[in-house]
Amino acid sequence: MKSESEANSCSSPEELLRSVAEMKHETIWQEQMAMKSGMGLKFAAHFDALLLAFSTYISLIGEENSIPTVNDAKRRFFFWMQSADCKQLMARLQKQEEAAPDPFRFETIVDGRRTYCGMPIVEGAPPRPAINAVWDDDGHCWRH
Repeated sequence: MKSESEANSCSSPEELLRSVAEMKHETIWQEQMAMKSGMGLKFAAHFDALLLAFSTYISLIGEENSIPTVNDAKRRFFFWMQSADCKQLMARLQKQEEAAPDPFRFETIVDGRRTYCGMPIVEGAPPRPAINAVWDDDGHCWRH
């Protein structure tokens, strides 16, 4: 019979991936991590990216051996979430989400200025309402 230390040393990268994959099905645990992350509901949208970053981190530091079970993986994930690396990743993910274009806003941001079809949009103009809308300088409104 193997001792506990021998059992822990038998972990492999495949077992780590299996444990991480099982974590995706632990909904109550995910809800707890969402609350502790400070991201709330946005945590679910970024959960896969966080799990990938976590498993990559564990592999890079060569500590697959320290995670033989799903419970060990969950515990390590919780402590990893407290790390500066994870906090930076969460901030980047939130920033990317905030910078994502609004699919219902028919304009683009170029060098911090609103534009459409390469033309600048007047400061203070309402959002462009449709893909075929053109700004009317005389009427100070969008026309179709």
